[in-house]
This record gives sequence, structure tokens and C-alpha cells, in this order.
Amino acid sequence: MQNVLLIGLEASLAESVRHELTTRGYAVAWAATSADGLAGLEPAMPDLLVIAAALPDGDGIELCRQVRRRADGKTVPLTIVGETNDDLEVDRAFGAGASDYARHPIPLRLFIHRLEALLRAHAAELRVQHAEAEYRHLVTSIPCVIYSMFYENGEWSYDYYSPVVTDVMGHLPEDFCCPGGHAYRLSLIHEEDTPALQQALDALLEGKYNGRQVLVEYRKRNKQGEYRWLENRMIPRMSSAQDAVRVTGVILEITERKRLEAELRQAKEAAEAASLAKSTFLANMSHELRTPLNAIIGYSEILMEDAQDNGNDAVCDDLGKIQAAGRHLLELINAVLDLSKIEAGKMDVYFETFDIGRLVRDVASIILPLVEKNGNQLEVSCPSDIGELYADVTKLRQALFNLLSNAAKFTHQGKISLDVARERRAGGEWVRFTIFDTGIGISEEQLARLFQAFTQADASTTRKYGGTGLGLAISRRFCQMMGGDILVSSVVGEGSTFTIELPANGAPKPAPAEIETFEAASGKPAIGTVLVIDDDPITCDLLRRFLVREGYRVEVAHNGLDGLKRARELRPDAITLDVVMPHEDGWSVLSQLKLDPKLATIPIIMLTMVDNRQLGYALGVSDYLTKPLDRDRLLEALRRHSHNPSRTVLLVEDDDTTRDMTRRMLEREGWQVVEAINGRLALERLAESVPALVLLDLMMPEMDGFEFVERVREQPEWNELPIVVITAKDLTDDDRHRLDGRIKQILQKGSQSSEDLMARVRSLIAAARKPAGA
Repeated sequence: MQNVLLIGLEASLAESVRHELTTRGYAVAWAATSADGLAGLEPAMPDLLVIAAALPDGDGIELCRQVRRRADGKTVPLTIVGETNDDLEVDRAFGAGASDYARHPIPLRLFIHRLEALLRAHAAELRVQHAEAEYRHLVTSIPCVIYSMFYENGEWSYDYYSPVVTDVMGHLPEDFCCPGGHAYRLSLIHEEDTPALQQALDALLEGKYNGRQVLVEYRKRNKQGEYRWLENRMIPRMSSAQDAVRVTGVILEITERKRLEAELRQAKEAAEAASLAKSTFLANMSHELRTPLNAIIGYSEILMEDAQDNGNDAVCDDLGKIQAAGRHLLELINAVLDLSKIEAGKMDVYFETFDIGRLVRDVASIILPLVEKNGNQLEVSCPSDIGELYADVTKLRQALFNLLSNAAKFTHQGKISLDVARERRAGGEWVRFTIFDTGIGISEEQLARLFQAFTQADASTTRKYGGTGLGLAISRRFCQMMGGDILVSSVVGEGSTFTIELPANGAPKPAPAEIETFEAASGKPAIGTVLVIDDDPITCDLLRRFLVREGYRVEVAHNGLDGLKRARELRPDAITLDVVMPHEDGWSVLSQLKLDPKLATIPIIMLTMVDNRQLGYALGVSDYLTKPLDRDRLLEALRRHSHNPSRTVLLVEDDDTTRDMTRRMLEREGWQVVEAINGRLALERLAESVPALVLLDLMMPEMDGFEFVERVREQPEWNELPIVVITAKDLTDDDRHRLDGRIKQILQKGSQSSEDLMARVRSLIAAARKPAGA
């Protein structure tokens, strides 16, 4: 509510004014004399003063002058009410600071309107003053520089509104506001950052960012010669004058933020380097551990065969123990490596649909001898109509083996049961595998740490029953990776119950077959057929559009299985293949395409969004095995890949023990073996005579297996030579990709224009259709 003070007005006029203003919502006070009026100015100045020109104790105009001398009275509206027609008095009143002058007789309604107009103007002025005060407070409080720039007649000029200019920019405002200030300002910018700032200023002049914010970060030198990082946010607006641009901006010092960003970047790089070092260490450790195990298991197997041939059963028993110990150690190494892969996020899950009943029967038949070893009985309950499960069958089998072997180990002369059931829950169907035993049981305290790695129930359990405490931790992680879990309940002295729960559809299944066909654009004859294999509908649509526009007939398959089926039916002129697809990725599809003689020559363009694998031309191997070497797998690989009647094998291996053991194993099976200790010598052996097959270790000095394969595939006469990799190294995705089939081209999604892609498609199709020798 606004306040009005009437001073010295005649009583009837004062009452009339008071009544009119009060009814309009104003508070009105009246003072008869100047002394009372001055007292009425305390404690706060009213919003309007109405003073009679002639006061009982003085001059109203002089009182007006006194009010204006006060700090709080400079802007208050003030009306003088006089009874004379003397213009000199009017001039004197306005000279004293009056806002208005009213003469008797006064039309009351008109007078009230004039007073209300003054009150409204005063209220607006107070609001402006308040806004200005808030703006000044804002400008002076925030730790950044608010400024404006004006470009006219080929020169930038500056105005700074913040008192922190010197603190933020390291210079006085007048350093930049004087003639030539812009050039001086640019001279202080770090030479590496000057182009970015100049480019932004040029864009402002060209009107590219009218009304939109432009952000530039740069380093600027202060008067002490130190560079500080500044963030400059500019909002341009075009001036009415031609070639004139006005810019409002905010400059904030971000030196500390840049320092923290650099530290975070270094920490990220250090973490990535540590992760890479860990992965490298695991790969090397697996190689170094498995290589001697390869010799232990391999030689013990050879010696056992010799002992059996000679009828030396006692030696056979000892060798069997050596071999069993070696395989136990191999299981331990594999468990440690599995856990390390899980913790590093490098363990993959391969979902597939399989029959639950068949899996349970296989597991039961394998685990039965271990159960009966301690005098236990195994009971299996699995409905015949249990159906199928979509999960990683290898990891589920490993988890079941672990739980059942634990039950057999901790139970003597008791019962072990495996019950399988399917149940429906709110989220869908689940499959439950329940393993119950009547063994020693587990206490509540031991249950709390049961699934921790390298942890068993207690030390006495470890001493009595052995084990590493890794099996349960790995099994539970496997189940969690498949969308399920392992639950446990137990009573000491009565037994334990472990339950594996998995969703029946653990991962999205591949979409049903959906093949789309698009004919070439109207008016253009089809110049070829391209099969697009990609699960991303946007990529498919883009490829389809510009391929059809270029005159190609296009067929689209949305997953690898459909793509393989359609490739065999269609025999396209070219195939574009996505690398990352669910269920069956591009590399798997590529391998199957290259293994089919009818499809092997079709040009394939790989499309990948993985920007850290610059693969170049991929290599080609026939198979790869892991150490310790399994003789049956080795011989099966030889039979599968060797089509040369010479039965000669080139063995490329740098480890003397492994090379000798493998040679003896092969010679027992009637193979002739040519040896080489590295890739360079292997190339020399190939130049002398081409074998039926090459057995290749990857990790070798001088020339490793990867380079050897690349050099072999460069020679047309060796292009079809089967190569089987034997390695103790855990193959990474990059390793597998380098060994996984011959590729015509690898492109990166988003990095190639449609014109580039079309040119590559045309050149590949033309090359594929070119007659031999042409």
C-alpha cells in the first residue's frame, strides 16, 4: 500500500482528498504545519507529498526544498497547492523540486487523477530502481565478467560491467576499451587458441549465429605472463546499422576446471592402460602357465601309451596320477583366468536355444562316477516335457558340474538329488535347477561369505576337502550374466540346497526371418544385387535408399542367420555386413560365407562402429586350438582340414619341449613333420615344399603367428593352405578378427559418404565379375 502525506491543506480539501484516496486503497495522513509535516517524514518517506504553498508556520515551497535535500526525498513525487495566479510562484515551486503545481479552485476529480498518476509513476520508478539494484548486485557478485562488444567501421569496441574484470582477465578494463584494444586483446591469446577465437568472431560478423550463443575456450596471458583458461559465451544480435554487430557476453575463468579435466583425462588414460596391462598380463600368464602344462600332460599321455604297450601297469598308475594332477592344475588356472575375465568385464555370454532334458542327462552321466565314489546315490528328476532354455549352455553346464561335484565332495554315504522345474512368474517363465545333498551343511556365518572368491566355509574345510573357493563365485557370476542367480539354504549336519534360477528367455532371441526386397529405381536397369545384413533398421534404410537410387537391387536381412540363408539362395553380387549383431555377429557370418565355396568369392564390405580396430586386410586361418593340446582335437582338426595326400605337416613352434612333444604325437599317427622355430624360417620351409597343413603357434620371436599368416595369404599359391593355430594365449576379439577369414574391405559406420560406399561397391562387383586373366 502506498502512503500519502498532506501538509497544511485547508481542512475541507484535505478531508475530500483523504476520502477519495482512501477509497482507492491508499493510506493518507494529514499534518497542519511544516513542523508536523517534517515529523511525518519519519521513519520512512511517504510515496507522495501534497504541500500547501502557504503554511501557518512557514513557506510550503521552502519545505519542498528541504525535502529534496534529504537523501530519501530526492525522487518522491511532490505537489504544491497554491491560491495565487502568480507565475513566479509556479516557477519558484518547480525550481524547488516540485513535481506538480495545482491552483485553487481545484476540480477534485481531476486533482485526484493527477495525484494517482504521480503515485503510479513513483511505483514504476521504485520498481526500476529495485531492478537496477538487483542487476548491480548480480553483476558485482558473480565471479565472471559481463561485457558487450560493438563492431562498426571495421573495429570492435568493448564495455565491461563487472568489477572483477582485472581478477578474471588479468588486465584493467581500460586496456581493452581504448583505441586498438581489440588487437591488444588478441595478442594476449595463446597462439594455439587464436584461430578458434578468430573463427568465432568472423562467424559473428557473417551473421551465422544471430541470436544464438557461441562458446569459445582459450588461454589468455595476464600481466604477470601467466596463461589462464577463459570460457567466453557470446550472444550476438544484429544492429539496425549496416555492417554493425552487437554482442553481449560472459567470460568465466576455468583454469581450475581445465586442470581437473586434465587430471581426470590422465586418470582415465591410466585406468585404460592398467586395464590393457592386466589383459596383456592375463594373456601372457595363461601362455606361460599352459605351456609347461602342455608338456606335462602331453608327455605323460605318450609315456602311458608306451607303458601300456609294454604291459607296465605300475608305471601307468603313476603316470595317470601325474596326468590327473596336471589337469587339476589346468582347471585351477582356467578358474583364475575366468574370474579375472569376469572382473575385467571381458567374459562373453553366448546365448543359444538347447534342450534342457538332454543337458541334464549329459551332466548326470558325467557326474555319476564322482557321486558314487563316496558311496552316494544320485537321483535326477526332470520332466520329459521340460522343454528348451535360451542361455549359455557351456556356462550353465559348468555351474551344474560345480554344484554337483561340491555336493559329492561334502557328502558321504548319503543322497544327492537334481530336480529341474519350469515355473511362471510375473516377469515370464523361469527354469529352476535344485541340487540337494545330505552332506555336512553350512552355518549361517559361513553362508554370508560363501560366494566370495578364494573363500571356503572355513580353514578346516579347506584342509580336509581341498579346493580353491573359486567354483561357487564363478558359477554365480555366470548365472547372473545370464539374467539369473544361485540361491542357497543349509542346516549344519543335515545338508544343503543350491538352486540355479534362470529366465527361460535369458536374452532377446533373433528376430524371425524377415527378408525385404527393393528393386532398382524406376527407369534404371539393375546393375547388380546387393545383400545388406544389418540389425539396425536405420542403417538398413539408409543403405537401401542410396543403393536403389544408384540402380542396384537390394535385399535386406536383419540378422546373420537370415543373411546366410538368403546369400545361399540369392548369390548376390556384393554383401554389406554389420560386425556387431546379436546372436550371430558379423565375424561368425563372415567365416561361414568364406567356408562355402559357392559364396567365398562374393565381395564383402564390413560395416563397423568400432573405431579402435583399424584392421586393414584381415587374415585367414582354418582353425585354432588351445594349449595344453588335446590330442583328439588336434587329430580331428588334421583330418578335417588336410586334403593333400602327402600327409606332411609344417610345425611352427618356438618352444622346444612343445615342438618335440607335438612332433612325436604326430609321427605316431603317421604324419611327416617339418619344423620351424619362428615365422621367418617357416616361410623358408614353405618356399621349399608346400605341406598338407600348417600347425602354428601365435606367440613367437622374430616373426609371430599373426605376421606369418598375413605373409602366407599374400602369396596366391599358398592362399588355400590350411592353417591351424595352436596357442596358449587367450585370444582377444582383435586377435580373432585378424584370424577370422578373408575380407575384401572393412569400412567404418559414419565415416564413409554414400558416394564413397557406392564407389567401393561398384569396384568390388566389377572386380568379382572380371574374367580370369582379363
